[in-house]
Amino acid sequence: VCEGQKIKATIPPHLAYGKKGYPPTIPGDAALEFDVEVISLSQQTPLQKMINDVFPLLCLALVPTLLGLVGLYLYQKSSAQKPNKKKPKDKKSKKK
Repeated sequence: VCEGQKIKATIPPHLAYGKKGYPPTIPGDAALEFDVEVISLSQQTPLQKMINDVFPLLCLALVPTLLGLVGLYLYQKSSAQKPNKKKPKDKKSKKK
């Protein structure tokens, strides 16, 4: 796609709103059609490139880490000694 070029983009129903649609505006099983004009193109800045390259990898690393921490918390919580909720029984002295 080049600057100034016009394209027509069509999104099939199964990738758009599906059988339900979005009443009353979009009926069910409707294909979406967009007329798009490219006004300008610009190069990515080094910061944008780094974010686009590094951010997904960072997210992939954080998800297992967070799941591991949640698992560790739940394990420690289940392993902790629970306070005894039973009231101590009074020992009655037996007289003979």
